[in-house]
Amino acid sequence: MKPLAPEKLRFTCDPEKFKFDHTGTLPALKEVVGQNRAIEAIDFGVNIQNFGFNIFVLGPGGAGRTSTIREAIEKRARQMPTPDDWCYVYNFNDPDEPNAITLPAGKSKLLEKRMNKLVRELQKAIPSALSSEDYQKEKNNIMQQLQDKQNAELMAVDKKAKTMGFALQKGPMGFLLVPIKADKPLTPEEYDKLSAEDRKQLDEKGAILREDLNKAIQNMRNYEQEVKGSVEKLERDTVKFAVGHLFNEIRQEFKGFGDVIDYLNQAENNLLENIDDFKPQDGQDGAKSLIPASSVSASAYDRFRVNVIVDNSEVTGAPVIVESNPTYNNLIGRIDKRSHMGALFTDFSMIKAGALHHANGGFLIIEAEHIFRTPFAWEALKRTLKNQSVKITDLSEEYSFVSTKTLEPEPIPLKTKLVLIGDTRIYYLLYNLDSEFRELFKVKADFNTRMPRTKANELKYAKFLSTRCCSEKLLHFDKKAVARIVEYGSELVSDQKRLSTRFADICDLARESNYWARQKNHRLIKREDVQKAIDSKRYRSNRIEEYMQDMITEGTIYIDTKGSKVGQVNGLAVLGLGDYSFGKPSRISVRTYLGRSGVIAIDREVKMSGPIHDKGVLILSGFLNGKFGNRSQISMSASITFEQNYEGIEGDSASSTELYGLLSSLSGYPINQAIAVTGSVNQSGEIQPIGGVNNKIEGFYDVCNEFGGLNGEQGVMIPHTNVKNLMLREDVVEAVRKGKFHVYAVKSVDEGIEILTGITAGKARKDGSYAKGTVYHAVVERLKEMNELLKDKDNDNDKEKDKEKEKDKEG
Repeated sequence: MKPLAPEKLRFTCDPEKFKFDHTGTLPALKEVVGQNRAIEAIDFGVNIQNFGFNIFVLGPGGAGRTSTIREAIEKRARQMPTPDDWCYVYNFNDPDEPNAITLPAGKSKLLEKRMNKLVRELQKAIPSALSSEDYQKEKNNIMQQLQDKQNAELMAVDKKAKTMGFALQKGPMGFLLVPIKADKPLTPEEYDKLSAEDRKQLDEKGAILREDLNKAIQNMRNYEQEVKGSVEKLERDTVKFAVGHLFNEIRQEFKGFGDVIDYLNQAENNLLENIDDFKPQDGQDGAKSLIPASSVSASAYDRFRVNVIVDNSEVTGAPVIVESNPTYNNLIGRIDKRSHMGALFTDFSMIKAGALHHANGGFLIIEAEHIFRTPFAWEALKRTLKNQSVKITDLSEEYSFVSTKTLEPEPIPLKTKLVLIGDTRIYYLLYNLDSEFRELFKVKADFNTRMPRTKANELKYAKFLSTRCCSEKLLHFDKKAVARIVEYGSELVSDQKRLSTRFADICDLARESNYWARQKNHRLIKREDVQKAIDSKRYRSNRIEEYMQDMITEGTIYIDTKGSKVGQVNGLAVLGLGDYSFGKPSRISVRTYLGRSGVIAIDREVKMSGPIHDKGVLILSGFLNGKFGNRSQISMSASITFEQNYEGIEGDSASSTELYGLLSSLSGYPINQAIAVTGSVNQSGEIQPIGGVNNKIEGFYDVCNEFGGLNGEQGVMIPHTNVKNLMLREDVVEAVRKGKFHVYAVKSVDEGIEILTGITAGKARKDGSYAKGTVYHAVVERLKEMNELLKDKDNDNDKEKDKEKEKDKEG
C-alpha cells in the first residue's frame, strides 16, 4: 500500500478565501458561534414561566457557557419588569417574627428614609411635648385635684375623730388614730389607769373611726387611679397631638399600600400605649434601651426603623445575579448577632438578604461544582425552589440538637429562574441519583465543543478575533494569521472537517500571539506570531515528553526504529498530563509456544490492565479461531506484554498491534521496526478508529527524528477511519512531503500485516488453505505443526500411563 499523500495529513486553510486584509476591517461578532442547540434551549428556558423549568447548562469549560447564558439572560431580563423591593419591619404583635413588606422598586428606600426621619422627629417631639408649659400646667391641675380630694377625705376623718376623743396622726407605717385627753395624746400608762368601762368605750370608738379611715384611704387610692388614668390620657393626647401629623404624612405618602398603613397604625398605637418607653431616662435625651425576654435587643425608637434587604431602585429590568460563592448563608440569607456583656442578641434590623432575595423576580446563575463544595447549600436551594419562598433560618438552629430562641422572619415569596452551569458528569449524576433534580431542572442546554468547518464559520472565527482584539486592545490579525487560527481550531478537535467551539482556548492563543507580535514590533499579528505562540505553549508544557524521548535515545527505554524482528511491534499510547498530551511509543513483544493456554496477556494476569484492554486481548482469540480454527482446533499458547510498563494499561488501541505481533511470532516473518502501529481490531479483522491519533504519530516522529534521524523508512500505521482526524504538525507534514516519514492508513489486518512484513497476507481458498509464501500460510503451517507435536506428546503421555498401569497390575 502507498502511504498517505501530504495533503491528507492536515487541513490547510487558504488565506486567499478571505475578502479582508486584516480583522480590523471586520464588524464585531454579535452572535454565539456553533451553539444553536444550546441557544434554543436557553431561550426556551428563559421565557417559559412554569414551575420547575430551571436551566442546567452543561458542557466543558471554555465553550462559552457562562458568557452565552449571561448574554441570553441579560437580553431577556432587559425586557422584563423591575421586581419589587423587600424590607423587614418590627412585628409589634410578636417581636420574634419580623414582618416582610414588599413595595415597588425604590419605594422601600423612601419608606426607610421617612421612618428614619420620623424617629429623629419623635426623639425631639415627645420630650418637648411632655415638658411643655401647657402639659405641665394641666398635669399639675390634675395632681392638685387629687391632693384636694385626698385632703378632704383626711379632714373629714380627723374632724370626726376629734369629736370622739381621737386625733389622726401620720406615722412611718401610715395613718394612726390616737386617743387624746386635754388635747394631748393619751400615753400607754394613762390608758392602763383608765377603768375597764372607759377603755371599752375608747376601743369601740376607735373601731368606728378605723373603719372610716379605711374607707377614706380606699377612696384616696381610687382617686389616685382616676388621676393616673387622667395623666395617661393627657400624655396620650399630648403626644398624639405632637406626633400624629408625622404619622399621617407618611400614611398619605404611602396611601394604597395596605401593609405599610397597617404597620404605621401598629407603630403609632405602640407608641401611644408605651409612652414611658420613650421618656428620657437617667438624664438621657433619648429613649431607654430594652432587652426583651425574647432576646431581641432594640431601643424603643428602633422599632420604627425599616430594614431594606432588597433595593431595586437602580435595577433596570429584572436582576441577573451571578453567585460565585454559593454558601448556605449567601444563598438563603442570614441573621447577624451582636455581643453584649458576653451574651448574643439580635433583632429584625440584622436580617441580611441572600442571593435568592436579590435575584427574586429575575435570574440567579451558579456554578454547579461550587454549590456542592459547601455543606447544606444544595438541599436548602432545592427546598426553596420547591416551596417557592425564601425562609431565612439560622444554620446552627436548623441542624443543631439544642434549640435556642432566635428570630423567625416571615418567608418571602420567590419567583426566580435558576441557572446551574456544570459539566456533563455532574448533570447525569444529579439526574440519575437525585429525583428532585428532574423535577426542578427541566431544561437542559447542552453546549457542543465542535462545529462544522464551513466558510461561514471560518468567517465567524475571523469576526470573533476582531471582536476580541477590539475589546482587549490587541493587535489585529492579518488574513494569513486568521487562517492559522482556523487551522488551530481544527487541531483542537482533531478533525479536518470541524472547528472547536472552545473559544477560551482561541482567546488565549490570540493573547499570546499578540505578545509575540509586539515583541517583534509588528503592526499586525502574522502567521509566524501565531505559530510562535503555539510552539512556545508546547515548549512550556512538554518537559515530561522530552524526558521520555531522552530515555529512549539514551537506551533506557527499549525502542527500535530500524531493522526487523519477529514478534516485536512498536505500539503507540497517549499520556495525558492535564493541560498537555503526547504520544509515547511502547515495545510490545509476543512469544508463542506449545500449549493449550491460548493468548495470555501478562499485564492482565498481574492486574495492570483495565477492562477495555482485556476485552481487546480476548478479541485476538476470537480473530484467530475465526480465521484459522474453522477446520481444526487451534492448540497453542502465546504471551503478550508491554515491555517496560510500570503503570496501568487501558484502552483497546493496541489490540491490532498485539495481533500483528502474534501473527509475526506464528508465521516467523519479522516486523519492520521502523513502523509504529495504532488501532483497535474486531473479530473480523477490521481496523477500528482510535483517539489521540495526532499525538501518537507526532510522538513516534519525534522519537525517530531524535533517535538516529529520519531515514525515509520510518512511519506510522493508523486506521483508515482516522484519516479525517489528522491535523499533524507542519514539520511532520513537511517530512512526509520530502519522503522522510510516512503515514499508512489501513482498513484490515490483512493490509497491516503486509505493510509491516512486506509479505502478502494471503486469501483463503475454498478448502481454507492459503498460498505458499503468504503470512497466513505460514501461520496455518505453524499451528498444524503445534497440533501434531501436541498430539505426539499426548500419545507419548498415554503410553507412559499404560506402562505404569501394567506395572501396577504386575505388582
